[in-house]
Amino acid sequence: MKAEYLNNLSKEIHSHNVAVGWWSEGECIFQKIQLIITECAEMTEGARKNLMDDKLPHYKMEIVECADIMIRALDIGGRLELTYEPTGMVHPFIAKGHTAGMNHLGVSESITGFAKACYSFPDDKGKLNLLYSMMIDSILDCATAQGFNFAKAMQEKILLNSSRDDHKLENRAKEKGKKF
Repeated sequence: MKAEYLNNLSKEIHSHNVAVGWWSEGECIFQKIQLIITECAEMTEGARKNLMDDKLPHYKMEIVECADIMIRALDIGGRLELTYEPTGMVHPFIAKGHTAGMNHLGVSESITGFAKACYSFPDDKGKLNLLYSMMIDSILDCATAQGFNFAKAMQEKILLNSSRDDHKLENRAKEKGKKF
């Protein structure tokens, strides 16, 4: 996926998420980053059990969860007005021939590295852009290493998310609704 495409998609995803109420003033960025980590756990669970996805059943769960990771990461990039620029740096855990768990852990480490930068250097746009780009690279590298092209799954998941009942404001406001 080209940088220009991902940067434009980041803006689109974030604008949509703001419009449907997923971001409020003062929202904790770390809650959003933690949600990316939960997607990593779901990606590993899908691989571990060789599951098909429950929302897009024509795809393996691992592929759709990787798409979810990218969607959430791009949303955060849009929120922080970051720009993805390929770094050429590959996390050492991520490589063809490595286990799914090892590749997924590399993605998780890239996400937590980005979180640490958000905490330690919240006003250093250059450092945040670099760590954001490394996070995006790790997601792309993992997808390549695992041998799947998730671009189509990502587009389908974006479309699905825009119409999901559990993503509607009135349902999220309910007692057991998704609060963030």
